[in-house]
Amino acid sequence: MTPIESFKVRYNVSDKANIDAVRTAVECVCEANLIAYEYLGSIDNKTNKSGFVVRTHMNISGRLFEQSQGMLVCIATGAYTSAEALARVLIEGSINLMYMAVKGNETTIVGFLESWLIEHSRKLKEWKKHMEGTVHEERVVPMIRERQGLVSGYELFLDQIVATCGIAKKKHREVWPKSLFKRFSELGRETDYYESYHRLSGASHINGEDTISWLLSLNMNEKQKHDLAKEAAAYSIMMSRIASIIFIDSALACCISHGRKSNDEFDGLRGRLKKSIHDIERSAGVPH
Repeated sequence: MTPIESFKVRYNVSDKANIDAVRTAVECVCEANLIAYEYLGSIDNKTNKSGFVVRTHMNISGRLFEQSQGMLVCIATGAYTSAEALARVLIEGSINLMYMAVKGNETTIVGFLESWLIEHSRKLKEWKKHMEGTVHEERVVPMIRERQGLVSGYELFLDQIVATCGIAKKKHREVWPKSLFKRFSELGRETDYYESYHRLSGASHINGEDTISWLLSLNMNEKQKHDLAKEAAAYSIMMSRIASIIFIDSALACCISHGRKSNDEFDGLRGRLKKSIHDIERSAGVPH
C-alpha cells in the first residue's frame, strides 16, 4: 500500500476526508520514519551502552511518529484545533529527541528519564499528603502507595541499566535542561520556539487568544466570518506541515548521530514540505 492508503486504512479515515490537505505531510513523514527505523534497527550494537542509546532513540521516534499521525488525522477530518495541540506535542518531543541526539549521549538520556521519575515521585508525595486526614484517605492512599511502588521499581530498573551499561551518571539538571526554551536555544532553534511552538500554545492551553478572536468576529458579516474560518483552517494545516518538518529533522538527527553518511533523502522530504508550506502561507494569513 502507498503511505496514503495505509494512513486511511490504519486510522479509518473516510474517502470524504480532506486527504489533499495532508497528502504531502503523510508521505514525507512516513518516508522519514521508515528510513530512520530501518537504519537504526539495522545497527549492530557492540556494547550494552550503544544498544541502550539506539533503542531509546527508536522508541521516542516511534512515539513521535504516532503523534504526527494523530495530528494529520485531525487535519484530514477537520479537527483543526486538536491538530494544533498535537503539533505542539510533536514539536516539543522532536526537539527533545534532537537534543539527545545532537547535544547528548547516554548520560543525557539517563538525565531525561530521571527528570520524570523525580518529578512524578514528588507529585505522588504531595498527593498522598493532601489526602491524609480526608474522608477519601482510606480508599485513595493505598492506590498512591501502589503507584509509588511501581515508580520505585522503575528507579531500580534505571539503576540496573546504568550499572550494566557502565554509564557515567550526573545530576539530571546538569545534562537535561529544565527549560524547554534552553533546549531549543542550544540547538540554535530559537526561531522555531517563537514562530511555531509558542504560537501553538492557544490550542493546547485554551488561552485567551481564540476567545478574543471569536468575540471580535461577532460583529462581522457572514462572508467575513467564512473568510476568517478558512484562514484559521489554512493556518492549522500550515502549522501541521511545519511540525512535520521538525519531526523529520529529529529523525535525521538520530540517523546522523549513529553514523549514517548519506542523507539526501531527508533534504528532498524537507524540500517538498517547505514548498507545501509556501503554497498555503497566503491563505493562512502569513504577511508577504
